[in-house]
Amino acid sequence: MTDGDLALIGSRLPWAAAISGCMAAIAYRLRTVRAGGAVSGSILGVWVYVLAGPPAFLLLAVFFVLGSLVTKWGWAAKKSRGLAEKHGGARGQANILANGGPVAALALLAFIRGDSRLFPVGIAAAIAAAAADTASSEIGQVYGSDPVSLPGFKNVPAGTPGAVSFEGTVAGLGAAALIGLAAAVLGLISLTAVPIVGAAAVVASAAESAIASRGRGAGHHVLNLMNVGLGACLAMAAWAVFF
Repeated sequence: MTDGDLALIGSRLPWAAAISGCMAAIAYRLRTVRAGGAVSGSILGVWVYVLAGPPAFLLLAVFFVLGSLVTKWGWAAKKSRGLAEKHGGARGQANILANGGPVAALALLAFIRGDSRLFPVGIAAAIAAAAADTASSEIGQVYGSDPVSLPGFKNVPAGTPGAVSFEGTVAGLGAAALIGLAAAVLGLISLTAVPIVGAAAVVASAAESAIASRGRGAGHHVLNLMNVGLGACLAMAAWAVFF
């Protein structure tokens, strides 16, 4: 690590701690995260801000706000059907680590290879995959009609692990596109990378649904980790091959 790297970390750290800490406190106050989620989310935010820069941190914040909104969307309907998230939708430590672990790893790689545009694409795709999965699940539970399981496309009851619906799929596509565009606006990736990020996120989300529908015993958080990691890998592979 060079003196320049240490200076960069030193200049970012106070801002990262202050902003991430404030956001975590607000999220806890609004009951969108539990205590463990607030602490782990704050640490993740500092890590991403310091190593990957403000654009990556802000993209992570966009995902958190989006995820909180779609989780609370139609809450009464989801609760009446027994489909609502536990703890009033407040996310815990395991959820933060499952969705944020690959992002943290990529942030470190982006810092080490500061001249590479590969890892920012991976960060954007990882966050887009998490957003697509969250939006498709939460919105699909409210508006989804005739959910089916993958890959057999058999009709299943709403709330069945891995079930997908047309409405939920559209919501997932929209969330992935929103994150991709936000990443470009923030300067994390180029506009050229937006379709790659969106496509990788959607494919990863579909793969997660297919695995979940087969009931292989993988827990919810393990599936989330697989989804986010796969989204990042697919996007980076496509970027490396075509660009």
